[in-house]
Amino acid sequence: MLCCWVEDPNSEAFKRHLPRIADYLWVAEDGMKMQGYNGSQLWDTAFATQALLSTDLLDECVPLLKKAHQYIEMSQVQEDCPGDLNFWYRHISYGAWPFSTRDHGWPISDCSSEGFKAALALSQLPQDIVGESISSQRFFDCVNSMLSMQNKEGGFATYELTRSSPWLE
Repeated sequence: MLCCWVEDPNSEAFKRHLPRIADYLWVAEDGMKMQGYNGSQLWDTAFATQALLSTDLLDECVPLLKKAHQYIEMSQVQEDCPGDLNFWYRHISYGAWPFSTRDHGWPISDCSSEGFKAALALSQLPQDIVGESISSQRFFDCVNSMLSMQNKEGGFATYELTRSSPWLE
């Protein structure tokens, strides 16, 4: 947002950022607050879903599980960033799950694995409880995304592959 403002404070690019300010900046009773993400919604939903599914409370949680399934389904990133990913030093996003919302858009390996596990567990439930499960192709897309995050030395990136020299990493 700041870069867009420096480039042109009246630009459309800057104006498109304005509605999202409240996601990151707000004034609380003790002053200005800031966060680097727009939340942790997918992360929280995936773990809560897995926890609920490990209990004997399924019958008591049907509406909650249905909403969790809907959220997990809609949060999976369904497209890569526009443009040349290499030019922008970006990794593929398609198929991954982010930390918070699809709008966050950054592929995160551990969030993808937790989103995958929760979606897979929910797919084992009857459709009348959670609705239609995520397609096999979307599970495949997630696995492809996660495997693509493996670095040359065998470790897995959280966000992006190692691109710089070892001393910087």
